[in-house]
Amino acid sequence: SGTVDKVDGMFRAVRKAVAYPALLLGAMTAILTVFSLHAVPVLANLIDPERWPPLGRALYAVAWTVRHHGPALAVAVLGALGGLAWLLPRWQGPLRRRLDRHPPFSLYRDFSGAMLVISLSSLMRTGVSLRASLERAGRFSAPWMRWHLHEVLARLSARESAARRQRVETSELAATVALQPPRVCSARVSGAEPGELRPQHLAPQPRRKLRPSTLSTLARA
Repeated sequence: SGTVDKVDGMFRAVRKAVAYPALLLGAMTAILTVFSLHAVPVLANLIDPERWPPLGRALYAVAWTVRHHGPALAVAVLGALGGLAWLLPRWQGPLRRRLDRHPPFSLYRDFSGAMLVISLSSLMRTGVSLRASLERAGRFSAPWMRWHLHEVLARLSARESAARRQRVETSELAATVALQPPRVCSARVSGAEPGELRPQHLAPQPRRKLRPSTLSTLARA
C-alpha cells in the first residue's frame, strides 16, 4: 500500500504541474482564435491595416495566418505533441543525453527516475538484490529507461570485476610474503655480510675493562 500511495502522489504532483500551463495555453488559443475570426476583420473594415501602427500590423498578420492556415497549424501542433509523446520513452543516443538537461525531456527524466527509485525500493524491501532488481525493472521498462539500466548494469559489473581482481591480487601478494623466509637487510653486523646473520654474531660479547692509564688520560682530558 505504501508503494501505491507513493505512485499516486507522483501522478498527482505531475497533474498539478501540467494542469495550470495547459489551462493557460488553452485559454490563450481560444482568445486568439475568437479575436482573429471576429474582432480583427471588423477593425480591418473600419481602418485600412496599412495605416495601423507596427504592433497592430503584427497582430493583423497573426490573425490573417490563423484565419487562413488555422486548421493546418492545429494539425501541426497536435502532431508535434504526439511525436514528442512517442519520442520521450523511446529515443536514445548522445543527442538525447544532452536534451535530457532541458524541458520537456528533463521533466520526463525526473519523473521516470522517481518511479524507478520507488520500484527498486519495493523490490529490495522484499529481499531482492540490487542487480536482480535492476534486471527485473529493465524487462518491464520503456526503451529509454532500459538503455539507462543497461549502462548502470555495465558499470556495476565493471566495478565488481575490478574489486574481485584487486582481492585476488591482494591474496596472492599476502601468500607470497608469508612463504618468503625472513632476511636481515641491514648493514654488516660484526663482520657478517648484509642479509647474513651467523649464530656467533648473536652471542653476547664480553665487556672490556679499562686500564688505569686510560682512566688517568680521560681524567686529565
